[in-house]
Amino acid sequence: MPETTQIIQGLNRKWILKDPLDKGEEKEVWSAYDFSLYLQKAGLREDHIVINPMTRTRFLQECISIFRDPEYAVRFMINPAREALERFAKETEALGGLNDPRIVRIYDYDLDGFTPEVEETAEEEGIAEPEGYPPFYVMDRIKGVTLDALAEEQKAYEGKVHEALAFMKDIGLALVKAHKAGIIHQDLKPKNIFVREDGTPVIIDFGICHFIHGQRLSLTGEHKDREYFMPPELVSLPVNQENLCPANDVYSFGKLLYYLISGGRKLPKEIHHEDQYDLRKNDTSRPMELVYRILDRTITPDLNDRVKSIEELLGVIDREMQEGTTCIFCKKGKYRPISRGLMFRIWHISGEADQKTYEPRLLVCDNCGNIQNFCDTEIIEDDTPDQDQFEPIPEIIETETLDGEL
Repeated sequence: MPETTQIIQGLNRKWILKDPLDKGEEKEVWSAYDFSLYLQKAGLREDHIVINPMTRTRFLQECISIFRDPEYAVRFMINPAREALERFAKETEALGGLNDPRIVRIYDYDLDGFTPEVEETAEEEGIAEPEGYPPFYVMDRIKGVTLDALAEEQKAYEGKVHEALAFMKDIGLALVKAHKAGIIHQDLKPKNIFVREDGTPVIIDFGICHFIHGQRLSLTGEHKDREYFMPPELVSLPVNQENLCPANDVYSFGKLLYYLISGGRKLPKEIHHEDQYDLRKNDTSRPMELVYRILDRTITPDLNDRVKSIEELLGVIDREMQEGTTCIFCKKGKYRPISRGLMFRIWHISGEADQKTYEPRLLVCDNCGNIQNFCDTEIIEDDTPDQDQFEPIPEIIETETLDGEL
């Protein structure tokens, strides 16, 4: 395996390793500097330098002096499946074109393994001939923590519905970009999400897990947390190729949302309604009801019952998160929900849609009475009670003015 000061050659550039960051049975991650950039800044040509243990140490010290903290991380992959490597190379190129800060950027890789460059022969240097190294790729070194450390250990999102939804919205926006590029993550879990120091999530390990000819071909071989976050259609082998679709990530999205709000609790299968897992026992607010409507359409074993795209979910989250925001009219008050009774009457006055596809979401400013109307589509089931079950409706709702005082 690699060692400190080792210089490795990717497809495009050379990299010099500094410190080990993570090590497991199937992977090893090191911090690294762009050695090609160092040579450029130092005014050195590759064919004019000698690489041996002594010069590598000096090169590393100079990189530390010039660049300070390493900005890159090199991930070595041990015994990966060849077909998975080929697919990974294709998806790496596609991801490189997205340029999204919420998706880790991959700068370079060598998927064939390599032999470290040594300018002089082993006999001249008096060292044994170096061995080859596993395939690797070079990515951003993210300054922050993994999501499991933030959510499970620090309980950063426990009970915080709006904060968790905002965080998952960022995750969702990144997934939408990837899905439009034809890339499905397929192994979305807390360890595959880093959180930068400013709170921005970054999804890593796109392309790590693939399903080819019904079999799982992984670049890392790691199986931890799959039973909690991977959709059931991908857990049992062989996998039907027709079941590989964006809805795979939709399932994991729901599991991650539950994980955040529950304080890092991993939900087995689809049992979020069972007493010991039901979050509504301690929180009966409407935002939590929204969370459960999302969970019911994401954490479901049947692909036909699951929301088909992350984009569809984000639309609902955007509308519902308006509650508690500043009024766009008076700039002082906050939007609060109107009772379901009022919602029912305005719904039928407007005649905008039928009960099976629309439920209006009306918010009223608690200062000036300005009303804003948001509609959920397709997520809402037709469970609307009869009109006589609602509370009495004030006469003010019969008027045409929505911006007046209530």
